[in-house]
Amino acid sequence: MSTGISGQFLEGDDLPWTETIVLKTDMRFVKMRFVDNQKKEGEGVFEFNEINDETYLILNYDFETDLIESCG
Repeated sequence: MSTGISGQFLEGDDLPWTETIVLKTDMRFVKMRFVDNQKKEGEGVFEFNEINDETYLILNYDFETDLIESCG
């Protein structure tokens, strides 16, 4: 995962948090991040998008949250 403008990439055990994304049958999701024994949540709708024979998960959040990030 990119850490922003620093250009540094972190992955696996180097990340300071753990995340879980639950995809529901009604096309809604809940994303949970656990850091320092605290939980943050974001939710919204999801879709799958196919580009050049690759399938991507697109998360559209119901509200602005610091859980919105891109993996590099």
